[in-house]
Amino acid sequence: MKSELFHGLQSQPRWLIVALILYFLAFGIARTLISDSLALDEAEQALLSQWWFWGYSAQPPLYTWLQAAVIAVVGDNVAALSVLRQLLLLVTYVFVYLIASRAIKRRAVANAATLALMLIPQIVWENQREHTHSLLALCLAAATLYIALRLLERRSLGGYVALGVAAGLGLLAKYNYVVMASAAIVALSTSPEGRCVLFDRRSLISAALAAIIVGPHLLWLLGHLQVGPEVVSKLHTQHPAQGPAREFGLTMKTIVGFFSPFWIVLVLVFPRSIKPSNWGAPASAEVKFLGRYLLAVFALLIVIVWAFEANQFKERWLQPFFFVAPVWLFAKIAVAYPETRRYEIFSTVAWTAGLLALAVTVARIPLATWTGDYTRLHLPIAELTREMQRHQLQGDVILADHYHLAGVFRLHLPNSVAYGPRDSFSIPPLRNLIEGESALLVWDATRHKAMPGTLRDLAAEAGWPTTNLQADYIERPYRFSTDKTFRLGVVPVQRPSR
Repeated sequence: MKSELFHGLQSQPRWLIVALILYFLAFGIARTLISDSLALDEAEQALLSQWWFWGYSAQPPLYTWLQAAVIAVVGDNVAALSVLRQLLLLVTYVFVYLIASRAIKRRAVANAATLALMLIPQIVWENQREHTHSLLALCLAAATLYIALRLLERRSLGGYVALGVAAGLGLLAKYNYVVMASAAIVALSTSPEGRCVLFDRRSLISAALAAIIVGPHLLWLLGHLQVGPEVVSKLHTQHPAQGPAREFGLTMKTIVGFFSPFWIVLVLVFPRSIKPSNWGAPASAEVKFLGRYLLAVFALLIVIVWAFEANQFKERWLQPFFFVAPVWLFAKIAVAYPETRRYEIFSTVAWTAGLLALAVTVARIPLATWTGDYTRLHLPIAELTREMQRHQLQGDVILADHYHLAGVFRLHLPNSVAYGPRDSFSIPPLRNLIEGESALLVWDATRHKAMPGTLRDLAAEAGWPTTNLQADYIERPYRFSTDKTFRLGVVPVQRPSR
C-alpha cells in the first residue's frame, strides 16, 4: 500500500521535497531559538496535552493527542511544539506535490502549483504563528484528495483502507473537515469513474474505519452537547444579520483575501490566464475531479452562509477547502503557456515569499527594540521561572488566571501540573483533574495588581484556600526591551489538612 500511495515521489525528482525539508527544518530551528515563551495556540496545546481525553473543547482532540505524543518523545520544550507544526506542514506540501504530479504531467508546472502555497498567507505565515487544528485539517484534507485521485486511477483495498483512516482522522482534526469530505463525495458522484469509486463494496470498509476512529469522540460529544452552540457561534459576529446578499459578498471578500497575493502573482506572470477561453480543456479525470470538487466546496459554503445566516468566514477556515485550487488552475493554464521559463519565474517568486516569512520569523522578536511591538513571545518566562525557584516559590500545581500563562509555565515547570481557564474548555472538574499538596496561584500583575476574582474562584473550585493569602511579585523586562516590563503575581498555598 505504501508503494501505491507514494508512487509520485518515486517517479518524480525529489529536489523539491529535499528543499522543503530544509525549509521547514530552518523554520523549526528558528522558532525554537527565538523565544522560550509561547503563542496562544501553542500555550493551549502545551496545557491540554497534559491529559488524554476523548475531547477537550469546541475543537476535536487529534492535534492535542499528537502534541502529547511528541512531547513524550521530545520533552517539555518549545521544540516539541515546533516539531509537530513543521512535520504537518511538510506532509501537507508533499501531498499537494503528489496531487499536482498526478494532475499535471509537466514537472515545472507541478512544482509551481505546489509552491503556490507559499503565496497564500494563511498557509505560509499564519500556520507558523498560531494555527493548530486548522493546520491538521489542511494536512488530512490534502491526504484525502490524493488518496481519492489514486482510487480514480485504480481501485484497491489498500486505497480504501487509507481513505477510511484519513477520513476518520480528518473528522478528529477539525469539524469543518466534513465540508471538505462532502464536497469530495459530491465531486465523485458527478462522473462515471467517480461513481465506480463510491459504489465499490470496499467503500464500506472506508466508512467502517472512519466510524471506528471517530466513534469514541462522537460519544463524548453526546455527553457534552454544550460544545455544539460554541461551534456554530463561530459563524457569527456580534453584528446582526445583514441579509443573504451582504453575507454572500462578505464570503466572496474572504475568499479573495485568502488567495491574495497568489492570484496577483499568477496574473502578472501568466497574464493570459485571466481569460478562461485561454484555458485548456481538462485532459484527465483527475483535473475534472479537482474542478468539480472546488465547485462543490463553493456551493456548500454558500449553503452554509444561507442556512446558518453566517456573517463571517475566517480565512483560516478555508485552508482545507481551497488549498488545491492552484493545482487546478495550473493544470488549466498549462496549455496556454507551454514554455517552462514562466513557471520557473513563478516558483522563484513563491520561494522568495516563503523565505521572507522565514526572515520575518527570525527578525520580529529582536526588532521589537525598534518597533515597540512586544508580543507574548517576548515574555521573560525563563527569567521569571528562575526567580521563582530562587525564592523557593514552587508547587505541585500551577493555577493561572489565563490558559496562556498556564501553558508557558507547564513547559518551564514540567514537574508541576498547570491549568488556566478558557471558556471553550470542556474537561473534568478541577478537583478530579489536578492533585497535589502545594500550589502556586499566578497571574499577570501588570494588568491586575491584586489577584483576579477568576483566579480566586478557580482556586476555590480546585479545593485550595482563598483567604489570608500573601502575594509575591516578580518583575522582569520583556525580551529585547529596556523599559517595558512584565510583572507576575505569585501566591503559594498549601492543601488544607483533612
